[in-house]
Order: sequence, then structure tokens, then C-alpha cells
Amino acid sequence: MKSFQEYITEAFDKPYKWKQVKGPTSSVKDAVMGSDTGKTRRTSGSASVKVIYEFQDTEKGDYEYEAIHFLDRKSQNHVVDITFYVPHAGGGRGVGMTDKDDAFRVMATVLDITKHIVENDSPDVIKFTGEPIAIDDFGVARSTGRTKAYSALVKRFASKAGYNSKVEFDDVGVKVKWKLTKK
Repeated sequence: MKSFQEYITEAFDKPYKWKQVKGPTSSVKDAVMGSDTGKTRRTSGSASVKVIYEFQDTEKGDYEYEAIHFLDRKSQNHVVDITFYVPHAGGGRGVGMTDKDDAFRVMATVLDITKHIVENDSPDVIKFTGEPIAIDDFGVARSTGRTKAYSALVKRFASKAGYNSKVEFDDVGVKVKWKLTKK
């Protein structure tokens, strides 16, 4: 019988097959930062590039991973803002959990796509926002177990990929924001 640790490790080693379905096939960084990314960053005009990746489980539906690449004019950093959409039972998509038994495999796939972006486009900053968090009886934002699990995954991934990670609560106190910054 497998230990829980072995089960988790194995689950994260088996991402779904995914494919890019929208966006440039060449360097996204060049499109965002300008053609000479090593020396001169874009200073005028707006540049953002949307790249969509999809993966599917035939029993549970289509999943969509959206990466918006853009130039932060103030810092001159290449930023990627990630949104992950999940299927809803009645149709459509949202950002909530699927409550299905494939959560580890879905997260493994999200991490696999993110690794692809890091390896191919080397963004300076990666950002994403998570599920609403719990609000206690006094109106104070508290981390849920899911938030803590995501934070641990993000911290581990960020460290291995050469990024520092930071977790913040939004101004309203109902969402969690993760920011990975290249070391």
C-alpha cells in the first residue's frame, strides 16, 4: 500500500496533456518587451499578449489556463498574469474548485504549464489571484486550508524556478494574491 506522501508525489508527476490554443507561436517575450529584449525595453505603445492553454478530462470537462503577458511600464518588467478556469457542472466556466477527485492532477497540469512559460518566456513577475478566503466573525480575513496548500505549492515551485514568492490579501480581504518575482 502506498503512503500518502507517495500518493501525492505520484499525483503531481502526472499532469494532463495540454496544448496552446491561442497566442503567438514564437517568443512571447519579444512581442511584449520589444524585439531587442536584452538591451532596450519597449517605451511607447501598449503591448499585451494573451496566450490560452487547454487541457481536458473527458469525464469532467475542459479546463482553460489564460496567461496575459504585459510590460509593466513603471518597473519595465515582463509580467504574466495567470487565470485558471474550471468547468461547472451546469455548463460554463469559473475560477472556483471543481470539487472533483482530480485536484492533484489539475494542479500538476497548472504547474506544468507555468513551468513551460518560465522556461520559454522567462517573465520577471508571475501573478495570480486565488479563491475567496474565509472571513471570521469579526470580519478579519483568514487563510483556508486550500490557501495554505496553494501557498506551500507556490513557494516550492517559485524557489525551484528561481523566483521569490509573496502572498497578499486584497484590499477587500476576500481574495489571496500571489506574486512571484525573479531572483
